[in-house]
Amino acid sequence: MANTYTRKEQLSNGVWVVPDGDKSWGGELNYNFFLLNGLLDRHTITVKQNNRKIGEFNGTEDVSVNISDPEIKYASDEDIDALFPSEGNGD
Repeated sequence: MANTYTRKEQLSNGVWVVPDGDKSWGGELNYNFFLLNGLLDRHTITVKQNNRKIGEFNGTEDVSVNISDPEIKYASDEDIDALFPSEGNGD
């Protein structure tokens, strides 16, 4: 496989490719790096809760979303403990 890169350079998504130097492995190595670079294309991730958009991540900045909802009732520690009765309490 021919190496099409004659100098070290960075591809669009941050992966580096290199020239062969005194070896003949650069073509295969850079082909794999080129494939990896393609896999790193940025995609948008949309976070929804109850069909309502609560956040979006597109790879350009850090994003935080709050997924707690006051309308959702969560089990208390006592509720969970009741599911696993301990020995000796008659349950």
